[in-house]
Amino acid sequence: MTRPYIIATIGTGATDKNKINNILLNGADILRYNLGRSNDFDNFDNKLEVAKDVISNYNSKKILIDIPFPAQKVRFGEFRTPTLCVSSGDIKIIKSSSCSFEFSDDCLQTNYCKLGNFVNNNQIITVGDGQVAFEVLKIVDEYTIVVKFINSGYIKKYSSVNCEVIMNEKYDEYSQILNKWKPDCIAFSFVESASQLTDCTYKLKLNRTWRPLIISKIETQLGIDNADQISQVSDALIMARGDLGVRTPITKLGINQKKLTRIVKNNHKGIIISTQIIESLSKSYIPQRSDVLDLTNMLLDNVDGIMLCDETSRNPTPERVLKFIKEVIEIMQYEGGDLY
Repeated sequence: MTRPYIIATIGTGATDKNKINNILLNGADILRYNLGRSNDFDNFDNKLEVAKDVISNYNSKKILIDIPFPAQKVRFGEFRTPTLCVSSGDIKIIKSSSCSFEFSDDCLQTNYCKLGNFVNNNQIITVGDGQVAFEVLKIVDEYTIVVKFINSGYIKKYSSVNCEVIMNEKYDEYSQILNKWKPDCIAFSFVESASQLTDCTYKLKLNRTWRPLIISKIETQLGIDNADQISQVSDALIMARGDLGVRTPITKLGINQKKLTRIVKNNHKGIIISTQIIESLSKSYIPQRSDVLDLTNMLLDNVDGIMLCDETSRNPTPERVLKFIKEVIEIMQYEGGDLY
C-alpha cells in the first residue's frame, strides 16, 4: 500500500499561523484553499501569504488552490448567524446578490444574479450535501424566487444551492492569482470533458516556468462518463462525493467510486476521494463505524489522496480527525498487507 496524501481544506482560522501549523504537524500533506466560496480576492491573497510562510518551514508540504472554473455552484451568501435553522414548511424568499435589499432569516441571498432563469416551478432543490431541500413555489422574476422547505435542519453560510451550475468567465482574475502564488496543485471544478479542461488551462495563461499538478474534479454524471478521457489529460482526478451525491443518484455513489478509481488507476493517474471522510468525528468522541469502514475501503483501493473538507475547515479540533486518519493508514500499512 502506498501512503495516500492527506489534503486538508483551510477555512476558519485561515490566517492563524498556529492553527495551520498544527494541521500540518498532525498529518496534513497538502493545504487546500477553495476560491469557490468567496470572490474576496484580497482576503484570499492574505490567506495564501500566511500559508506560504508556514509551509516554508517544511520540506514536502504543498498548496492546492481549488478554483470554480470552468463552472461554479450557486451559493447562499451570509446569514445573521453562522448557521440558519429552517423548519419543514418554512416559506422563504431567495434573491440575487445584485439586488439591493436587506437580507434576513426570511429573505436569503445567493451569489448568482439570475437564479430565476435556472429553476422551475415545483422543482425540488437540495442545499449543501443534501442536509435540507426546498420546493420552488413561485418564480417572481429572474432575480427572485419563493420557496418552501421540505425538511428541518441547518444551513451554513455559503452552502451550495444544487440547481444548474453556472459557467464561469472570471479566468483573468484566477490567472492573476495562480501566476502570482504558483500553487503546487490546481483543482478545476465541474470538468466534464478532456477538451474542456484543455481549453481551461489555455485560458488561464499559466506561466510556463512553473508546472503545477492539474487536477479535475468529477462532480456530474457527464464527468463520470468521460472520466477515462479526462484522466488522460489530468495529473489526478478528485471524486467530489458531495456534488455527486446530489447531482447523480445517491444509490450509485458507491459503485461510481469503485468505477472511477479503476479507470484512473488503469491510466496510471492519481485518484483523490473527497467529502464526508470521518466527518462524524467532528461531532462525536469516536466516529461512526461506517466512516471507519469507508476510509478502510479507500485504502484497500489504494487511493492516492484523501481530501478533507468540513472535517478541517469548519472543525474547531481538526487535529483529532487528522490523527485518526493517520492511525488508520498506519494500521493498514503494517497489518493489511495480505488484503490487497
